[in-house]
Amino acid sequence: MARLKRQFTELLSDIGFVKEGLRARDIEQRFSQGGDGVLEATGEEANANAENVKLISAMLCAAMYPNVVQIKVPERKYQKTAKINPKPEALLFTTKNQGYVHIHPSSVNYQTKRFDSPYLVYHEMVKTSRIFVRDCSMVSVYPLILFGGGRVNMQLQKGAYVVSLDDGWIHFVAASRQVAELVKELRSELDQLLQEKIKNPSMDLCTCPRGSRIISLIIKLVTTQ
Repeated sequence: MARLKRQFTELLSDIGFVKEGLRARDIEQRFSQGGDGVLEATGEEANANAENVKLISAMLCAAMYPNVVQIKVPERKYQKTAKINPKPEALLFTTKNQGYVHIHPSSVNYQTKRFDSPYLVYHEMVKTSRIFVRDCSMVSVYPLILFGGGRVNMQLQKGAYVVSLDDGWIHFVAASRQVAELVKELRSELDQLLQEKIKNPSMDLCTCPRGSRIISLIIKLVTTQ
């Protein structure tokens, strides 16, 4: 794991997301006494949100998408303010392309009976006696809308503003039109910012006024949801 982290740090350095010139071998030789050396090599600024569990969970959406599972409860529709709290065996899990699946018994979520969000992302799907997903984590709708693929849409349905992704398979009812427009616009701004970063890897997103504002808004939205 330590080796993978150092290799990933080198890749991030090459594309300008952490300080320039970091090499996995140098990190191991200079900083790895008592740890993997990544924190010391990248510095405090790059690790400012290292303890923000909600933000780290949100990043899984970007990494795992479109590996998304919907959580369903028989004879009951999920509502934004509701908590899902039935018996674990009563929960149903479905994917867009494979239909119904099951959480693998080795997963930490296998016996979970309450999810605050109707979505999970997963790393691996296996088929034995049934189709199972493993290495899954619950994610909220905002990270899915912000970091998932596809086009974000906003529609007025029965007096409510619905923000959707992936042809409506992922969706949520916004508290107001302003909230719906904010989420849609924030996703558009993030996409543009990443395009600019790809074209200009040396651009520092933390010191760039526009970039830092967008990132701060996203962190606040994800963390306070």
